[in-house]
Amino acid sequence: MFENIFPDHNFNKFPPSLKPTDYISLPDLAGVIKENRPFPPFSMLLGIHQDGSPHLENLASGLSSSFLIAGDHSFANTYLLHGILSGAAQLNPPDEVNIHMISPRQDGFKAAALYEHFKIHYDPFEPQAEILIEEMAHLAVERRLQRQPLPFHILAVDGLDKLLRSLSAAGRAKLLWLLDFAGRAGFWVIATLETQAVHKADWQMVHAFQGRILGQVQSLRLEQAFSGRDDLALHTLIPGVEAVICNQGACTRVWVPELNQPKIK
Repeated sequence: MFENIFPDHNFNKFPPSLKPTDYISLPDLAGVIKENRPFPPFSMLLGIHQDGSPHLENLASGLSSSFLIAGDHSFANTYLLHGILSGAAQLNPPDEVNIHMISPRQDGFKAAALYEHFKIHYDPFEPQAEILIEEMAHLAVERRLQRQPLPFHILAVDGLDKLLRSLSAAGRAKLLWLLDFAGRAGFWVIATLETQAVHKADWQMVHAFQGRILGQVQSLRLEQAFSGRDDLALHTLIPGVEAVICNQGACTRVWVPELNQPKIK
């Protein structure tokens, strides 16, 4: 049996799935940000509720510090990650939020990487990717001792399975440590994972993520494995358009905002 990683209570009811004809009315990221300003400090936008309000995560809350974006379609997972990183950059100054990228898609984040917040972009099979994780773990230890959380650091991993295949045992241990403890020092990990790419050896890492952002998953077995539940109806989600956010014992169905090209001065 799969581990039930979320409690059985306090789950929101889900509205009906969007129809393809609703696509044209989906909100765009820039519009949502413009219409809902001002935002609380250290906000990270994860999606849009059915009423048009943003679903926010507070980088400074200390309640969560990691999200796993999982679904059957890698392009939809990447698109959602791209939007979250772009939103974090638009809502926070670069001296408060830094973003570090590990992804095999060198061009997939080209637009978002124009923001000053983006510092590093490595391929998961480059040795520098493991070095980056080691350096972040060491810095997290130092910052926990000094109690200086700023700037917040977001480690974004597009294709967790590829990174895990390339990491040494020591590198995997450092990544697990980041997931377990580094949130108190202002470090976040947000990773994507195509459901069919996970291997048995990866489930320890999957369960180490505190929150889930789930896209379309056709298999009920995999829905149970990733969420600990069997009533989320993930098979009804439209890839790249809808997602279910599960965190702190509650799940919410959201829209994925359309991305905009950044306007860099």
